[in-house]
Amino acid sequence: NGFGADGGEMYDSSSSSSSSALSQSMPSPPQLTIEEKRMEDIKSIISPHISTPESLQLLHTPQYRALYWLAVEDGRRLTIPTSSTQKSKLIQRYILALLYFALDGKRWVHDFKFMTALDECRWNMQVEDENGEVYTGGVGGCDNYGLIQTIALWTNNLNGQLPTEVGELTSVKVMSLYDNQIHGILPENIHKMNNLQLLYLHSNKIRGDVGFMCSLEIQNFRADCFGLEANVQCVCCNVCCVDDENGANQCYTQ
Repeated sequence: NGFGADGGEMYDSSSSSSSSALSQSMPSPPQLTIEEKRMEDIKSIISPHISTPESLQLLHTPQYRALYWLAVEDGRRLTIPTSSTQKSKLIQRYILALLYFALDGKRWVHDFKFMTALDECRWNMQVEDENGEVYTGGVGGCDNYGLIQTIALWTNNLNGQLPTEVGELTSVKVMSLYDNQIHGILPENIHKMNNLQLLYLHSNKIRGDVGFMCSLEIQNFRADCFGLEANVQCVCCNVCCVDDENGANQCYTQ
């Protein structure tokens, strides 16, 4: 480098002007819209501990659809959490929306107020079954922190694979999903639901070994595990079921 008579570093003023002009002509990064920023904020809470980054990037996945609904379409429009309780509520709402999308919620017999602006503790309703019996279905029974303790969606035309994220609903004590079209292998993440007291999975198309659930010592555990050619292998189920020759699901105490 050359120095001028005063000891200062010499520079080419024309070069400096060119650099300045070049920097001014370069476009600045695009600013996120309010909705895009909200999407990113919620995604940072959900990923990677709840859902994988990949599942939240592909537009057709139930995970992305649940994220988009929560960030953009949800009439409740939860604020970005600043406390652990608020974070738990947001994650719960996301997972229940994910359950709706993953199990073809638009074709459910009863929507149980899912995807409405109500608090998810009120995503339930009384309905009458084919025998005229009235029961409450949906989700609810929330604790003091607003976390659901019951998922009651039996005989409701649920169709699809149970998303692994459901295992993060660790406050749930009762999960009754029997008599639907749920298929595939039960996600091992479900074993994180260590408060489960009742789990009904029978009369579905679930297959495979669910022995990883045995450590939970669930009091009432039913699956399609009856017979040598059972769809489900379950050594800790207290009741095993099977479809008879007429297609009716029959259950037997083990």
